[in-house]
Amino acid sequence: MEKLGIDLKVMTAQIINFILLLILFKKFVYKPFLQALKNQAKKEQEALAKIEDYENKEKVLYDRKLQLEKDYEEKLKKMYSKMKKETSEAKRQILKEAQSEAEELRRHNLELIEADRNKMFNEVKQESTKIALALSEKALSEIVGRSLQSEIVKEVVKKLPKVKYAN
Repeated sequence: MEKLGIDLKVMTAQIINFILLLILFKKFVYKPFLQALKNQAKKEQEALAKIEDYENKEKVLYDRKLQLEKDYEEKLKKMYSKMKKETSEAKRQILKEAQSEAEELRRHNLELIEADRNKMFNEVKQESTKIALALSEKALSEIVGRSLQSEIVKEVVKKLPKVKYAN
């Protein structure tokens, strides 16, 4: 091999150096580089898992938000219908009370009118009795004597209170 220009000692030394270089490369470069790639892949997988987990949590939260909004809307509708019902009931109660008060006021006013009417009737009756007495006394005083006049007046007075008012 010497004729080819290859020195066996140098070649052996180069092969040994290459093998040492491969061993050192494998031990100090390749393994840490491979470990770094595995760690990076693991971190990426963890990050993807976290992203997926956050997306799931976000979806759950969004669904919960929609459900809460729906529940809130239903609750508002129930409260509105309940308030409407209560308002309607209160309105009916107020109207009923107002009608009752109006009827009571009407009855009271009719009683007052009837009392005033009876009072006026009695006053008119008394006044007409006085006028009738005065007229009969005056008419009788001119026509008849004093004793006959007082008897007639007494008889007229007896008959006047017996006259009844026709309703």
